[in-house]
Amino acid sequence: MPDFITNIFDLLSDGLKWILYLAPPGGAFVVAYHALLIKHGNLEPGDVDKHKKAMRNTFIYTAIAFSASGLVTLLISYFK
Repeated sequence: MPDFITNIFDLLSDGLKWILYLAPPGGAFVVAYHALLIKHGNLEPGDVDKHKKAMRNTFIYTAIAFSASGLVTLLISYFK
């Protein structure tokens, strides 16, 4: 395989490793932020529902990012 193709695979692999390392803590910080706003913020009942929905969406998007990154890493390792 040409060197530039190998370098592109290495770049993608390294970038996806960063996503695997940063997605779970980033999602945890966002969920903690919304939980703190629910617990200690002066919110109206409608605002609490918005924060709970944002927490749920954060869990979903973090799982999607983590899964997609793992899947693409698996595909890249297959073609190397």
